[in-house]
Amino acid sequence: MGDLHSVIVELQAGALTYQYRSPDASALAPPEIFYKGIQPIELGAWVRRLVTLRGVKGGLSEVCDFGSRLYDQLIPSELAQRLSANLEFSPYAYPGRAFLALYLDPSLSWIPWELLFDGKTFLCERFNFSRRLVEKSSSEKRSARRTLSEWPWGRGILILYGDVQGLSATAEKSAIEDITHAARHLVSFNISKTAAEALELLQQGYDICHYIGHAVYDGASLAASGWRFGDGSILSAADLGRASSQASFPRLIFANSFFSARQTGNAESHITTMHRAFLNNGVSHYIGTTNNVPNASSVQFSSSFYSTLLAGVKVGAALCWARDTLRRSTQSSWMCYVAYGNPKDGKAKIRVNDLARELEVKSKAVL
Repeated sequence: MGDLHSVIVELQAGALTYQYRSPDASALAPPEIFYKGIQPIELGAWVRRLVTLRGVKGGLSEVCDFGSRLYDQLIPSELAQRLSANLEFSPYAYPGRAFLALYLDPSLSWIPWELLFDGKTFLCERFNFSRRLVEKSSSEKRSARRTLSEWPWGRGILILYGDVQGLSATAEKSAIEDITHAARHLVSFNISKTAAEALELLQQGYDICHYIGHAVYDGASLAASGWRFGDGSILSAADLGRASSQASFPRLIFANSFFSARQTGNAESHITTMHRAFLNNGVSHYIGTTNNVPNASSVQFSSSFYSTLLAGVKVGAALCWARDTLRRSTQSSWMCYVAYGNPKDGKAKIRVNDLARELEVKSKAVL
């Protein structure tokens, strides 16, 4: 874990407490502790402004401005020095980029941490970045993780359609199939008409689930928040909470969700809610979208992410490369992806070794 920066952020008595561990710190050494007081009203106003600018073409300078204000309000100066010291910098992805795991109190998940701007770059550009949640594991969560760790190699990738009315979903499905064409028998496709049907599929030992469809979020109701399917039913966090801990859920879920016009609340909160529900079922990684990403950008991002992941790149680096792919082509949607999980996990942890190995063998045979 020699290039992994770890930061735990918790809210205590109106101030943020940071526990920082550098890549070269001894495992036995205590973390460095930093504190930062916050102004809730001002913080909320800046976050709301930044969220409205995210993904808007031509709004990058304003995103940098508000991202910089948030960085100054949220990040203690001592921690800022640690995060920028002795690090190479490039606005684009490159080999050797350091990893950052940001462990968040769930009450802080609504903040767009990826877009905090340090004067040169955003956190999600300076690092191969991913969020994680700070919470104690229940016995059922531990049981679910144990079931996943003992389960044999899975069934590859499940491409799951929800309610795709009004969406151009075919291109994204085709892009994933093209990447995995040499091992097509390890890629399954399903159009689930109901949430119950989708939940049954999710428990059948796939390594990755890629969801395409509408999502709804109601901050006041877990039962009314989640993925929407063709009959109008919702696969909610509450439904996932009732799943058996003995089921074999995917290791990684990529939810390319399109929010309905009736969405209430914050997109980060929706992603966190679904991640927590899947995490309780042993799902280590959850990637979600905060905005309705245009089809061309969605296809480009997914293609870059899966091709680099299956080539052996770590999850955090694959996400960084995918963001970079969009930014190089001047598409602002690179700002719209939030990921939870260990950024240093690779294909072995996600259990796509069989798929990656077969793709490698087939590609060599072609050459």
